[in-house]
Amino acid sequence: MCLRGKVLKYRDKRKKLITDIENDENEETLVEQIRTLLNIKSTSFIKTDYYRVCKQAHLEGIVKKFGLKLEKLGENLHENYKKKNEIDQNPIESLATCKEFICKQFPNT
Repeated sequence: MCLRGKVLKYRDKRKKLITDIENDENEETLVEQIRTLLNIKSTSFIKTDYYRVCKQAHLEGIVKKFGLKLEKLGENLHENYKKKNEIDQNPIESLATCKEFICKQFPNT
């Protein structure tokens, strides 16, 4: 197939997808079709910040035990504890509590 034929075929597919987008409610399927058509890998472009790292590491439990919300923990990490948000102490020893939350993102105690 010559280049002109490929361009015309691509243009027809694109017009069909645009029509489908305007008429269909299922955006996720259509987005996947467009990615396939354009050979775009399905990668997410989520901004990774300290809050998301803590959330992905499932640190909600340790945060709840010490009375510090993830947003505040993220602020502490971002500011290198310059603007430190104070925490409420848990009656259980902190080292013992932290051992429960060792994971691949935070492998050290």
